[in-house]
Amino acid sequence: MFLGLDVGASYAKLVVIDANNKIMHSGRELMPLLNIDNNIAECNINKIIQTVHGLISSIDESIKNKIKRIAVTGQMHGILLVDEKNVPLTNFISWQDNRSTEPLNNNGTYLSFLKKNLLKYRGVTGTEIRPGMMGSILFWLRCNYSQIFNSKKVKATFLSDYIVSLLTDTRPVCDPTNAAGSGIYNIKSNKWIEDYFSLTGIPEDVLPDVVKSNAIVGEVNSKATHFLGIKEGVSVVSSFGDYQTAIHASEIDKKSIAINIGTGSQVSFLIDKFEESKKYEIRPHVNNLYTKCFSGLPGGRYIELFESFVNNVYQINRSTEHDFKVEGLRLTLVDSLVDNYYNAYQKLLTTREKLKVNSIILSGGVGRKSSLVQQAIKNKFNLKVVLPKSVNDAAYGVALLSKNA
Repeated sequence: MFLGLDVGASYAKLVVIDANNKIMHSGRELMPLLNIDNNIAECNINKIIQTVHGLISSIDESIKNKIKRIAVTGQMHGILLVDEKNVPLTNFISWQDNRSTEPLNNNGTYLSFLKKNLLKYRGVTGTEIRPGMMGSILFWLRCNYSQIFNSKKVKATFLSDYIVSLLTDTRPVCDPTNAAGSGIYNIKSNKWIEDYFSLTGIPEDVLPDVVKSNAIVGEVNSKATHFLGIKEGVSVVSSFGDYQTAIHASEIDKKSIAINIGTGSQVSFLIDKFEESKKYEIRPHVNNLYTKCFSGLPGGRYIELFESFVNNVYQINRSTEHDFKVEGLRLTLVDSLVDNYYNAYQKLLTTREKLKVNSIILSGGVGRKSSLVQQAIKNKFNLKVVLPKSVNDAAYGVALLSKNA
């Protein structure tokens, strides 16, 4: 059996599949709340580890004893610093952290300084650098907590890679899907951007080594066996970005587009080769493929705001309820969201690519649950809408990948 673990922003999710891809166990646990204060968004890493422990402990022993391989995915941005013994030097700093938007002397903000000086690399990083990415957070930490970097052994790691390092008692590494989420990784040459280090004064060896996607990092060690109850010697795969594992779970191919609608939304299309572009994002995918996509599109957050608005209006003056055309407003909102996805699709695909597309794979909590959204997308695109097999799509996707490692 094969275990896939997704350490997400809202939930930690877990799926165990058998050799025939049948789901034998699944579960989820709420992630610990972030400590959000002004621009800070952090969480004690030990609380996250306890959440993972509780999730894995829920697996029946008869299933747990048959697990052959483990793979982990999780939120692609954010950062944790550890020392040479893998002991955390910081809290886990979330992708929601905005300290890099603070002023940097007379050079604008930390983020604008990086953007200006690394702009020429935008085509090969696949995305622009943003707050909450490893590149921008590291720069802020280097300027404000330089003492952390006094040790030559300090290492920056993504959350899911840190989980892998704990399971295997190895130093954190990352694969290209996570590295690309840093904003400072050259996807074309598969290297960290050298100018970043001279620009920031951060030693290159602070960044994790990048390993081949789906590589075996190590085996479950005795400490993890004692803590989690998974037998020693089980192989552990290098972790993946959750965007890629969710897409993989959807069984995307070159005749479909993927629309993921959760808190935010993405529209994605699978391609064979790297394309240097500043018009949309390019991301490394699994199996030596790539996706081009538009991300950060409006999604579930907007629907939640609408529902909150409606509830507040009703509470203020319930006598006007019969005049308030709620369903009409809801339809208008959904249609405007779908228009965004359709416009992204039009910009993302060439005419030749559009001729090949015959279906839309619709994933994410909102996409899966809302029949209204599903119908609106079907009407707008005039294409078949397909829903993925598992509600825990990223965890299911990484379980599939662990099977093929």
